[in-house]
Amino acid sequence: GSWVKQITLQGSRLQYELISGAGPDTGWVAKELLVRIDSRAAAAKPSQPSSQEPRKLRILAVHGAPANGTFMKFQTAQLRAILGGARVADWTFPDGLFPWESSDVATTPEFETYSRQRTEVEVRIAQGKPWKVWIPLRLVEGQPLPDTDMDSARQSRDHVIEL
Repeated sequence: GSWVKQITLQGSRLQYELISGAGPDTGWVAKELLVRIDSRAAAAKPSQPSSQEPRKLRILAVHGAPANGTFMKFQTAQLRAILGGARVADWTFPDGLFPWESSDVATTPEFETYSRQRTEVEVRIAQGKPWKVWIPLRLVEGQPLPDTDMDSARQSRDHVIEL
């Protein structure tokens, strides 16, 4: 949390000045969001901003299908660098739960990524890790949309929630 000093109170909104912690130097906040601290306890707190580092972001980078965490790590390399890398965020790159293999089923272009063999470049990027999916799709020749295994979808949802 942060320590703030009240400047003005207008209705349920409080204008503040930051004493220590993270956040803007000044601003407005809903009074209901604040926790009142005894002024004697507040006096014991340092008046200088804390030297403690702000808490890192935690980012869960879930790959599409079919892929794996290594592939997703490659795909997000530039984004991670722009955002400040590991000093700003802890990234997690989980693999899908279900194995994937290419298929010879003729399908529409938007579902080709689920059936086609991976290219040599994609295989190298994946560094030999197996291709995984979060929700197995059953492609059926002549059928415009794949069948979805909803039990697998629920398992993947529960797995991601646990991460």
